[in-house]
Amino acid sequence: MKDQKKKRAFRWIGFPAIAVISWLAGGSAGWCAVAGAWDDFATEENADNWGVFDFSDDSSHFPIWNDAPAPDIFFFHGAGQPLWFFTEVSYNAGGGAFMGNYREQDIRAIRVSIFIESLEHFDAVDCAVETNGPAGVRFYYSDAFFDSDFDEAGWWTLTFPLDDGWSFFDDDGFVPVTPTPDMFQNVTDIGFRFFLKPGVTEPVFSAITNVQLVPTVVAPPLETAVVAGQFQMTIAPQPGNLRRIEEYNPDSPTPWLDVAGHIEIATTEAYLFSRPTAGGSGIFRVHSQEHFVPIVNP
Repeated sequence: MKDQKKKRAFRWIGFPAIAVISWLAGGSAGWCAVAGAWDDFATEENADNWGVFDFSDDSSHFPIWNDAPAPDIFFFHGAGQPLWFFTEVSYNAGGGAFMGNYREQDIRAIRVSIFIESLEHFDAVDCAVETNGPAGVRFYYSDAFFDSDFDEAGWWTLTFPLDDGWSFFDDDGFVPVTPTPDMFQNVTDIGFRFFLKPGVTEPVFSAITNVQLVPTVVAPPLETAVVAGQFQMTIAPQPGNLRRIEEYNPDSPTPWLDVAGHIEIATTEAYLFSRPTAGGSGIFRVHSQEHFVPIVNP
């Protein structure tokens, strides 16, 4: 799959953008978003925890699960109208892993892999997020990716940053907004809207897979001490981060070497590393990277 990061504003006002709200269940502050949550639709149960709103009949449907080596969910556009793939609180994807407080989990973006069947017919895709924040219950819509942003049809991986490029819809149309962390404290719905060019009559489908809540990667605060002949280093936790400890060895062709037993640290608690001081001095560092965990549906 190819990554695509270029995007620009998209404002499609030919349909009531908030029509789907009346169908959705209300939000709950009890859902617990998980930085690094990853829905790869490995099972049909995963697929059943998503819906598709079809604007051709103003109805919500279950998506079609594609039980392939790399599974996905898809649906056909009715009469060339938009499709909206979504999950929300009552669908309980991953036990609520996509709902809740994105700020507390330091989630920086929403990522998804999409399938474009035909660039001739495809117009645009964006991300929609419902929150119950300072402005009340409201849908926010990202800047979109257009047909001109893609070189060819097929699978593409898109990233929608949460700190830029969002708008909401009111009686006057779409209103750009500068995102604040408070906007995403209580997310109750996320989804992706697919639009075709006007006049399309051929049967065309759209598909998604690998929906991810992208964590913020940070260099962790470290606390060091010497206790009872042991050098101790305490690593602060960070949601969605995978850490490993490396030791400097100037005699090695690659001077930074993994410390055995401390190369896949993914914990929500502070992590304690120790080394006997009798072994001599050492120089250590901590490497951090994104950590994604496939969700398990209840």
